[in-house]
Amino acid sequence: VGIDVAFRNNPAQNLKPRLADPLKQYVATAEQFLAALDQQIIKTNRITVQPDAYDRLAAQLLDAGLALWDRTVVELDVLLQARIDGFAKRRTLVTVFAGLALLLVAYIFVAFYSAVMGTVRSLEETTQRMVGGQIEERFTVETQDELGQVAGSFNAIADRLRSAGARHILVL
Repeated sequence: VGIDVAFRNNPAQNLKPRLADPLKQYVATAEQFLAALDQQIIKTNRITVQPDAYDRLAAQLLDAGLALWDRTVVELDVLLQARIDGFAKRRTLVTVFAGLALLLVAYIFVAFYSAVMGTVRSLEETTQRMVGGQIEERFTVETQDELGQVAGSFNAIADRLRSAGARHILVL
């Protein structure tokens, strides 16, 4: 029963062929032992089994069982190690993928931060030039996001200041 569970839970179906010979030997030895017991104990009016023959058949059955289970342990260990190696490879793949994704996110963050800071610096420089008297200066930005809206508002204020400055000059 236990070996059948191992066979069913072996997706590669490579365990059964590996254990075929020791399993056949065990089954043949068990059948031989049971046939001797059936003939010499169960189906007779008088028990005719010889203790030495019984001991020899029982020892052969025990040896065949131990050989089967020794081989089963080795084969299951090989399969378990193969699964562990597969999990380790997948873990490595996931780790590499996660690392690359993290690097991509960091790159995008740095690029976005650099673009925003470049726009803010340019806006500050333009503001400083306007404060310094260069009112004709216009701030240009190539984005249509929130910073583009800030730039549009900045230019609207600058246009109002220019027109107010021109009216002030005409009034004088």
